[in-house]
Amino acid sequence: MSASATDSQAVDDLDRPYEQLWTRVKVLLRHEFSAPQYWLPGLVFNALVVVAVWILIDPSIAHEHTALIFFPLAFASWVFADVFVTNLFGNAPDRWRNSLDDGKAIRAEMTARNLAFWILVSPICIALCIAIVPSQHDLVLGAAVFLMVLFVPFGYFGMACLVAPLLPYHPLSVKERLTQPGTWVRFGLALLMPFLLTFPAAVVADLPVEVGIYFFGTKSSHMLIFAILTVPWALFLWQALIGASAWLTGKRRDHIRKFLTTPGA
Repeated sequence: MSASATDSQAVDDLDRPYEQLWTRVKVLLRHEFSAPQYWLPGLVFNALVVVAVWILIDPSIAHEHTALIFFPLAFASWVFADVFVTNLFGNAPDRWRNSLDDGKAIRAEMTARNLAFWILVSPICIALCIAIVPSQHDLVLGAAVFLMVLFVPFGYFGMACLVAPLLPYHPLSVKERLTQPGTWVRFGLALLMPFLLTFPAAVVADLPVEVGIYFFGTKSSHMLIFAILTVPWALFLWQALIGASAWLTGKRRDHIRKFLTTPGA
């Protein structure tokens, strides 16, 4: 099969309706693995930034027990901050156009896209935990960090979904973008938005841990309990905010439909 035929099939798959969530996730993963140029550069850039900032804040931080064990959590919080998560309407416009009148379909598509990106990125964060935590001689605290690394990003996904109907944009090459100066401000804001969301999303998603620490302290066994409580909280937050985003999408239906039919916006 030729490359063009493969690309055409990938586009057809992206625009085709699916009833099963995990079927949709598999289609998205197959597409993203065949087109890593869309998500991989941003992921590598974010990873390099968080490593550099972590070390530059204090050169000795990489050797400190209490700091290093939390590095996988800081890494996860930052690498998930990508336009891949906030710009949900930029790809598969035909599919979104057909879903704008169906709140259930909007929620399902957002959920599938979040899960696909989580599956792409979370193995890296898990590998960091496996590499770092055993050497820190606090497996209970390490288990707490492991749970937060896996589930706190879902709180971020929920907040990112709220941005999707407010600030969509069409992915363009640098050359194409330079020929359209009228889109530069909006595009720049769209690029910054994932990073601007990182801190408030972390505060909200980590709320059970923050409240627990305030009242009960940072004992490792307590931290593990707080992390366990974070799991249902982050998942609830994710789905609640996706629901809010689906509602907002319905309210902005005409604007988004116009965006989807206007290339280069």
